[in-house]
Amino acid sequence: MSQHPNPTIVVILAGGKAMRFGGQDKGEILIEGERLIDIIHNRLLPQSSEIIISGTHDYDLGLTVVPDIEDAPGGPVGGLYSIWLHLKSRDVEGFFTAAIDGPKLPSDLTAKLYDEAASTIAADEQGQHPTYAWWRMEDLSDLWPRLDMQNSLSLKSLMDLTKAEYVEWDCSEIFVNINRPEDLKNYVK
Repeated sequence: MSQHPNPTIVVILAGGKAMRFGGQDKGEILIEGERLIDIIHNRLLPQSSEIIISGTHDYDLGLTVVPDIEDAPGGPVGGLYSIWLHLKSRDVEGFFTAAIDGPKLPSDLTAKLYDEAASTIAADEQGQHPTYAWWRMEDLSDLWPRLDMQNSLSLKSLMDLTKAEYVEWDCSEIFVNINRPEDLKNYVK
């Protein structure tokens, strides 16, 4: 595996409705006085040459925002499809994804996930974490024509269909997500 593709594009997946968090925008959640989006952004800056938000707004960060297109599949896969469309005219090998609600994302995420031969998904003893991934444009380009775009598809299904490989981390704490108010209350930095 090489260190990074050039350019190193990381997409923050921020398009969810946060229903388990009462519909509150997760990026605006404060952890010790800092917005969750700022925590994620700051952790990704040294790992990327470009950060894109898959969602509806840029949180005043000056980042490119790519909303889900109307005929995209439902859920996070719709975000990936929209990002793929946004990037397909550029000469890029692929892009990384990171969840907006994972404040402990690893500082070696892009270096460890990058593989020139396969899409990859973060995994640990708790299982797979498909929101933390390296998606090769070639794998996605081969896949989209074979899908029924009317149906919602999970990231896990997309991972299986692209034959993504797992990249193991030995600490399950780094992929903790703030999904519910209780998660925020119990969160330890």
